[in-house]
Amino acid sequence: MADGHELWRAAVDECFRDSQGPPGPRCTPVVVVDRVYAQSCRGELHCLSVADGRKLWGANFTRDFGAVFVGEKGNALGATRHGNTGSPLIEGDLLLVSVGATNGAGLVTFDKHTGAVKWKSGQEVAAYAPPVVSQTWQPAQEVNFRADAALGFDAATGRQLWRFPLKTAFARHVMTPVLDESENLVVLGSQPTGLLGIRLTRDGDTFVAQETWKRTEASPNFSSGFGLARSYYGVGPSQNLVCVGLATGALRWNQENWISTSADRAHAAFIFDSTRALALLDDGKLILWEPRPEGYRELGRVQVCAVNWCQPALSEGRLYVRDGLKATGQLTCLELR
Repeated sequence: MADGHELWRAAVDECFRDSQGPPGPRCTPVVVVDRVYAQSCRGELHCLSVADGRKLWGANFTRDFGAVFVGEKGNALGATRHGNTGSPLIEGDLLLVSVGATNGAGLVTFDKHTGAVKWKSGQEVAAYAPPVVSQTWQPAQEVNFRADAALGFDAATGRQLWRFPLKTAFARHVMTPVLDESENLVVLGSQPTGLLGIRLTRDGDTFVAQETWKRTEASPNFSSGFGLARSYYGVGPSQNLVCVGLATGALRWNQENWISTSADRAHAAFIFDSTRALALLDDGKLILWEPRPEGYRELGRVQVCAVNWCQPALSEGRLYVRDGLKATGQLTCLELR
């Protein structure tokens, strides 16, 4: 981290290529203490030692669980078309992974230390969104946005608790779900559907999931927004940044022409706390702004790299970004003051 000197490298899979941008894996690695979990588009999952890159355990979604990868052919949907791009999630001693096999291994939970399968559940093809977990709902729930539906599972056992159908052409479901736990609300969507508020109501030992609001001005394409203080902030369908009330879906403000690239490629990656947010735009601009429901307030912007759809990393006052125009995948460290 001090000078960018390479310490080790480890091959995870052969390079993946399709029409959707630069080649390579599209999952942010997940790091916890002394281990890093890396997932390829073709469904190769490796647990590596942070110290030296040594492989500790691994799994393959096709070989081990029967998942299918077709590629850009015909009407292939979700991860079968563009690969597994939803990063895994660490929850306690578990690693939750959107495998996407339709034989009961749509979602697989591993022991993060050994790779032993704790449970597997679901019949749904994976889309491109990572799983999220609510610990305050009873039981604790894992929520996953899949190719044809959003689903909730008992995080301890894998029992499916609810299903909300959401079918679109080619299943371009990328947005990480946002949970408003006080309202029992799941917020997600895609470009054809708009941003949706889905309310969960208990029905015995399961739940009923019903759409309670829809906001087309906030339709997400492939950028994931975030929830803060009962508001949602994210990129809309026309290069705009929006603020939407989580409880009702009310549009609080709409910052037009926030991104300068075309609407079909407009993307922002967010890092935020309770008072400020950073957004790395797809054209390489870094924006510091205040996430507040009263209105948009920009604090500054600077050009830090070229074309970029990658999530930056923030640590100890330094921001690490990738530059998509560099053939070698240049990594840049920026000091924030």
